[in-house]
Amino acid sequence: LEILADAEQRDFLRCQPVALDLLTHEIVAKATVMGDRRWRLDAAADVVVDADRHRLTEAVMNLVHNAVMHTSTGDTIAVGSSATASEWRIWVRDSGVGLPADPDLFEPYVRGDAARARYQGAGLGLAIVRLVAMSHGGHVLVDGLPGLGATFTIVAPRSPEGGPDVGFDEGRAAAELSPDPGGGPA
Repeated sequence: LEILADAEQRDFLRCQPVALDLLTHEIVAKATVMGDRRWRLDAAADVVVDADRHRLTEAVMNLVHNAVMHTSTGDTIAVGSSATASEWRIWVRDSGVGLPADPDLFEPYVRGDAARARYQGAGLGLAIVRLVAMSHGGHVLVDGLPGLGATFTIVAPRSPEGGPDVGFDEGRAAAELSPDPGGGPA
């Protein structure tokens, strides 16, 4: 809850050069203690991006936590990152229960039916992920179907256009919540 309140502060992000490949490897190392899963590193982009390492780690670990909660022993959870000349991405994908299309998925205190059935929680994790992505001038893509796992991808521009003052565009967010027609996180 504190992070949502902190977002109003001008110093919410403390961006500095971050080696995306090192961050991706660190997140995988942290994640492996969260559950008995088949942990994978999909890719690690060898680029330096301007980002808040702490906030970004917090957001991705929220995605990892959700993946652990929506998978079972032996399921696969993978973390990866990629970059182009215009943007960078970091994602978490799993082979778990998947998810139905839900435009409210990123709203605070909203939890899907599968989440309510599997574990207790406040429903703040995805709201925090969206907040961190938007604060970096980016957004979150979701790709998943019931029974076929899910992939959550934070996408941010290589040259931040905004920062903490970037507004929320309801139309863009709704489009970003639909499955990614491109077929993958990269």
